[in-house]
Amino acid sequence: MANKKKHVNYGTAAARRRNQEKAKAAEQAAKEREFWKAHGKQIAIGAVCVIVAILIIWLGLKWFRGPGGSIPNWFGTLRNTEENWIIKNTGSSSSPKYFHLADFDAPEGYTPENFSYTTDDLEQDQYYVTNDETATVESLYVTGIANNDAASMAANLVMYATMYDTQTEAKQTTIGDYDVHYAYVVYDQTETAETTETTETADAADTTEDTETSETGDAAEETAEVAETETIAYSSLSMYIDAPADSSVLVLLNSHVVPTAEVPTEEQLLAEAEAILANLTIAE
Repeated sequence: MANKKKHVNYGTAAARRRNQEKAKAAEQAAKEREFWKAHGKQIAIGAVCVIVAILIIWLGLKWFRGPGGSIPNWFGTLRNTEENWIIKNTGSSSSPKYFHLADFDAPEGYTPENFSYTTDDLEQDQYYVTNDETATVESLYVTGIANNDAASMAANLVMYATMYDTQTEAKQTTIGDYDVHYAYVVYDQTETAETTETTETADAADTTEDTETSETGDAAEETAEVAETETIAYSSLSMYIDAPADSSVLVLLNSHVVPTAEVPTEEQLLAEAEAILANLTIAE
């Protein structure tokens, strides 16, 4: 006798499995709701505590120490700085890193003035002018140079001066406690007014009689020769000293503007530099 085949309703079986899965999902969701109902408040409080802890740590680091050992920058205000500090941003405007490179105290016989080459309000440099019109050094400027060592800066200055036909060379010496890279430069400051006036005198002489024109023209030429020799200039000593954060400090000495033959020599400015650098302390 042949076996009778059992008929299976696959649609009903699939529906049964779906119902079982839905039941399990509903049961799991109910357990999760029960869990969050019982522990959700504690978990939320814990999460908030973690966020607050992270924020406190971040603010604490920002308050006590800047990135890479830089000065703490509290939302645009540098903390714990002194007026005599030389401060330079070695980072960028969007990610600044302000470093204390040196201290500089006012030299005797000089008065500070509110002048700076930097456009960053958080950086600090210093500018002084002499109280004595006969002093060798008329003004001095102390500032930080970011991300450049002393030797390379002295070499760069020589290249710059050569572009303007001013001959100089980078040198190295010891002044006080410091290894100094420097360059001595004489900058011509001759005004053109005298030459213009002499030319106008010569042109006016051309309208006189022949004899007078000749005599006046000769006199004008002599005046022109004198005017050309009466040049004025000032001498400058740029001294670079290595400082923290792979940077350096510039101490710039400028003389008065005087007749070119009377500008202070390199030796004279170096003699003044020793007393001025005694007021400088490179930061550690």
